[in-house]
Formats: sequence, C-alpha cells, structure tokens
Amino acid sequence: MKTYVFYGDSVTDCDHHYDMEELGDGYVRSVAGYLGFGYGEARVQNLGQDGLTSSGLRARLAGHASPDADVYTVLIGINDLYVDGGISEDMYRRNISGIVRSIRSGHPDAELVLMEPFVFNSYPDSADWKDTLDMMTHVLTDAANEEHVHFLPLRERLAREANILGEDAVTEDGIHPTADGHEVIAKTLLKLLRTF
Repeated sequence: MKTYVFYGDSVTDCDHHYDMEELGDGYVRSVAGYLGFGYGEARVQNLGQDGLTSSGLRARLAGHASPDADVYTVLIGINDLYVDGGISEDMYRRNISGIVRSIRSGHPDAELVLMEPFVFNSYPDSADWKDTLDMMTHVLTDAANEEHVHFLPLRERLAREANILGEDAVTEDGIHPTADGHEVIAKTLLKLLRTF
C-alpha cells in the first residue's frame, strides 16, 4: 500500500480540517478516491494550509521531517503573487529548492511532484500576474530537472477546460477551482501518479 502526502495552499487545503477524513473537498479527495483510499489500497494525507506561501512552506519544512510517504506533491505559489508585493525569481527558486531538499533529505527514494500554479483569466489581476506565473513555471521545470523530480503542468490544461466549458464551470473566483476544476486537476495528477 502506497502513502501519499499533499502539500500546498488553499487549493490543496479545501477545508480539510473540517472533514472527518481530513482530505478536504477538492482534488486531494478525488485523487484519494481513485487510488482506493478507504478500501485499504492507499494512505493519503492532506497537509495543505490556507494562505500558505512558498516561503511559509519552506520554513515549515526546514528542520522538520516530512511524514513517511512514497509520493509527495507540492502545489505552491499563488499567494506569493500578492503577499509582500510579490516574489522575485531568486526567492521563489530558493524556496522551491529548499522545499524539495527538505522533503528529499529524509525520503530520498520517494517520488516528488511539483505542480504548476495557475490563475484564470477572469481574475482581475491575471494579466498583471502572467509574467510571474511564467517565471514560476520556469523555476519549477528547472527544479524538476536539476533535482530529478516530476513537474506537472496545469495552467494550459485548466485554461483549455475553461475555454470549452466556460470559466464559471471550473473556477469559483479566478483562483479557486470548482468541483469540476478540482476534478480536472485530480485526473491530470492521477495520470502521472499511476506511472510510479
């Protein structure tokens, strides 16, 4: 039986503290269901935290052992876009590197997936944030190559779904996905997880 740990901000969190199984009501719950959580086929832990930044996650992991798992996923960066006036490429790169190394230091043989942050066009600041999101994608792909971990693209996949169904179908507010948006993330991630 494999164990999966999910790190991230509110998109990952999805009120998991208010849920008896502590999976939340987003993509983590969907992935858990597909993996057989509840049927003795997988262990799943949602460690998302509403409002978390990449700096916050790096600090949270520094010096603290991650729970034992076979697979870790990280979706972090959206809150970096507006906290303290934004984030530089150098700082985001240092944060991602620190996150990866903290997880891998105690679990060198585990699989690690870096997931791409996203914003939908309907969000008022989406145009202003495009360059920073592009930078984050570049940093994450570099980190995946350098650290020999996995990168999961999400922006284009979600944008394509929004074009087909309309943005109201996949996002509540331009940042947080609807149930259908979470399902797109879950199925995209699941395709990768099933290769491990």
